[in-house]
Amino acid sequence: MNKSPNPHEKDPSEAGAAFHPLPSPIIDPAASAQHHAPQQPVQVAAPVADNNEIQVSHQDVLFGRGGQTNRHIGNLRYRDIIALHRADYVRASKVEKPNVARRIVKAIRTGKNPGRFLRKGDDGKWQEVSDKEASWKASQALREKTRWSSMKQQKAAQEIAQGSQKANEHAEKMVKKATKSIEKTTKKRKAKEEKASSSQKKAAVAVAVAVATEESILNTPTESSQISIPDMSPHRARVPVSEAASFAVTAGAITPRDEDVLFGRGGKTNHHPGNKRLREIVNSYRSIYRQAKKVDKPKVAKLIVGALRAASPPSRFLRVNETTNQWEDVGDRRASEKVSQSLREKDKNEREAARVAAAAAEDEEGVNVEGSINDASVEALV
Repeated sequence: MNKSPNPHEKDPSEAGAAFHPLPSPIIDPAASAQHHAPQQPVQVAAPVADNNEIQVSHQDVLFGRGGQTNRHIGNLRYRDIIALHRADYVRASKVEKPNVARRIVKAIRTGKNPGRFLRKGDDGKWQEVSDKEASWKASQALREKTRWSSMKQQKAAQEIAQGSQKANEHAEKMVKKATKSIEKTTKKRKAKEEKASSSQKKAAVAVAVAVATEESILNTPTESSQISIPDMSPHRARVPVSEAASFAVTAGAITPRDEDVLFGRGGKTNHHPGNKRLREIVNSYRSIYRQAKKVDKPKVAKLIVGALRAASPPSRFLRVNETTNQWEDVGDRRASEKVSQSLREKDKNEREAARVAAAAAEDEEGVNVEGSINDASVEALV
């Protein structure tokens, strides 16, 4: 039989005989945001307040999973309150523990900066939950860390007291783990010692690179007029422009010339005189581009584009419009991106050198592996 509530009877959650008064856990939203700055708190985007929809505020506690709710300012403040009163929850008896959760819910709802407990309904709109459900969430949060910690401590105490086999096995595992860690550290130290012999060579290379860098910085062009543009005469006799401009030409349409740089893939663009000349220019200024500072690298590409456009006759950077099937100029920005990409790529000689170095490294690694196996075999026999 359900007992009718007595209006003069006090709520168990308000009976403070077994608890110290809870300090006010409500934190100003600005202070909470500053306290949790490394976590980058965010406010959930509130729905439009039409048709009496609930609009989320900084003080509200949001139900749900994911970073959007975890980083919400109200949830950060809520976790701080839980941490402050977890000791009260641990000290309380089983019957009195729910009262701690109810007090936290009441403090959030009626404090200096009152907040609500919200969850999203099936319609995707925020809805306020009851005190019972909010208290259940608070109890769950209060139990999470302490329950797991107490279980681990109790289990460890039992194993130590009983001297169980599991404790011994755990100790053996820790010893093995420590041994492996020491072996790994020893191997790393030996590897560093082996590499130390080549440090002088690397230092010499570093000095040479520094000298080359200084010379490159001194020779870095600052104006388009300083970019050397090769003459087009060596290229005109190789591939006629008609091969690269095999598209239907309408009145007023752009017709590619030998001086132009064509975008696209395939032999027609690669062997176009303007593209060949661009590759020559890129090869001449690649070392300067690589040694330049990060902020100065785009300037080198822009200077090359400016020099080509200012040449006589001027060069254009063209691509085919897929809609009209006609040539069009891509503009300086896209042209600079293409030149920068070409400057970053390795030339033919560098690619070949990298391939040879990789093959030599594989051979050396195979020799080292074979030698280590032989050494291990000898040690086993001894």
